[in-house]
Amino acid sequence: MPHTPTPWIGLAAVLAMFVLPFLPDWLFQGPRRVKHWPRRHVCGYCEAPWTAGHTCEPEAIEARTEIEAGTGTGIEAGPPLRGELRRVRPSTELERRPDSWVSRSAGSR
Repeated sequence: MPHTPTPWIGLAAVLAMFVLPFLPDWLFQGPRRVKHWPRRHVCGYCEAPWTAGHTCEPEAIEARTEIEAGTGTGIEAGPPLRGELRRVRPSTELERRPDSWVSRSAGSR
């Protein structure tokens, strides 16, 4: 009978398959503390923090309306950018590599 190494990893996996269902549940639970990050509620016109009785200033409403209409002092778009792609010629032609010669001696396989 030939001597073969024992597959310890496989035996440990089979053992774990039968032992894990009997372990207590608290070993597999996550952290007890859950962090919540509330959303930041802001006004749609003036970007001020939202409160229950929030009213925007008239200047903020007018400025926001002008920017949305395109007549305000928003960022103006310039002319469209144009580009061109060209294929660059390689500096050297590709050459086929010579076939390598492998010597096989009678002793090695």
